[in-house]
Amino acid sequence: MLQLQSVKTIEERQALIASPEFQALGKNHLQLPATLNPDGTFSVQDVPPGEYEFSIQPSFSRMRPGQMPTNFVVFASARNVTVSAPSAQDDNTPIDVGSLEMQPIPIPTFDAPSVKHRP
Repeated sequence: MLQLQSVKTIEERQALIASPEFQALGKNHLQLPATLNPDGTFSVQDVPPGEYEFSIQPSFSRMRPGQMPTNFVVFASARNVTVSAPSAQDDNTPIDVGSLEMQPIPIPTFDAPSVKHRP
């Protein structure tokens, strides 16, 4: 996400997203739905052991191509979260990761390309 902050034009954003380096980062990306509670706590089910960056970002899954917004803000944890392997296979004890400070990562605003409508 930090790489997206540095782009200056929509063409640079598209080139970055299409780059082999950016695509390689996506291969290690694991996206899991989280339940956010009114008190600020959250829970994520069935997280494999490992080290994670926790981030909150808008969902664009219902948008069609060409409808993606030209700007948005992602919130990322200031530290990584480590999930250890359970002590037993049937151990479903929740893991308390403590407080996570979330930092905003604004993604640049670009003017959307104009589309001419023909009747």
